Amino acid sequence: MPSIATKAAMYLVVTLLIAGFFGMVATGNVAPWRYSRHLQCEHQADKRVREICESIERHVEYTCCGHAIVSPGFRSTLKTVAAVWCEQRVNGTDIAALNALLLSSDMRLQSTAESLLRLLTGHDQYGNPEADVSILNPSHPAYILRDRCNGQGELLPNQALESTPQGTAADSRPAAHLGGQHRII
Repeated sequence: MPSIATKAAMYLVVTLLIAGFFGMVATGNVAPWRYSRHLQCEHQADKRVREICESIERHVEYTCCGHAIVSPGFRSTLKTVAAVWCEQRVNGTDIAALNALLLSSDMRLQSTAESLLRLLTGHDQYGNPEADVSILNPSHPAYILRDRCNGQGELLPNQALESTPQGTAADSRPAAHLGGQHRII
């Protein structure tokens, strides 16, 4: 049974969270994007950019926790990245579209585009090869695309990665290596 001090602390935290939320609403300082999956994709002029944006919009996930805090909202997750990769069949011709999404004011579009570029090129934003410990690297046992795309643009459920020996799963990257040159703006 919690002590009186513990109950008082919990009451204080809940009261401050509620007061803070209503204070933000009253002053207009709420970031409405956090509470909506709407990414304003209709404002994207290029057709391919809009298609990828709309796919991200469909696949962002509602989560309640941020970085060590309670922070409800729609976020781009690794599942979002894998689902967009499979659904949109991202390839080397999409580099310009992904770079356009990097310039978006919405961090969910930016982070998803960055992850898709890393999957596509095998390099981080600085041109360094993807680290062996990264799940965006096909040689990692938990590679996010291993056995995930079914060929019809659908994301398959997580498979037991232990059943696929490391390095034997088909790589979902395009055949042409792009050499880390994905910031073509």
